[in-house]
Amino acid sequence: MKKLLNYFTKFEIGLWNSSVLIIIATFFIFEEKDYLTLIASLIGATFLILNAKGNPLGQFLTIVFSLLYGIISYRFDYYGEMLTERQRMCLDLRYNQDLSLAEIAEELGVSRQGVHDNIIRAEAHLQKMEAKTGCVGRDLNCRKAARTILDAAQKLRSSDGASVSTLAQTILDAARELEE
Repeated sequence: MKKLLNYFTKFEIGLWNSSVLIIIATFFIFEEKDYLTLIASLIGATFLILNAKGNPLGQFLTIVFSLLYGIISYRFDYYGEMLTERQRMCLDLRYNQDLSLAEIAEELGVSRQGVHDNIIRAEAHLQKMEAKTGCVGRDLNCRKAARTILDAAQKLRSSDGASVSTLAQTILDAARELEE
């Protein structure tokens, strides 16, 4: 623990602590239920400080952060039309265009807090839709199954025998349709 404290300056530790406290306080003030967003935000605050120090762990956390943001973006692709126009614009600019809250606020002519509130509400709505319908999860499972079918059919196709090859081609065609 002492080694860790010596690695960071007091300012860096204070900055990280402040960031974490603000993130957690905001989560509870707005009565959030989407823990994915909370985790992504905490990882984001951590990887920024580690990357600034040139620590390789920061690069790993950047990848994890990107994956979590990818999940949120994927939900947006599915359920985005169920959001208000303003929420859609805020999420698109945040996750797909990678703009900061300040940049989004300037673009939309609203306050940074207004952008933050819209994003929080939109993320909660996306999470609620996925919890109720499970469409994203089912789609990911279908894609995984289709990939398994395609891989098995490719192996069958390379086997000896005319009937095996014909059946494999039928499976391949059906799996490709499932993927689309």
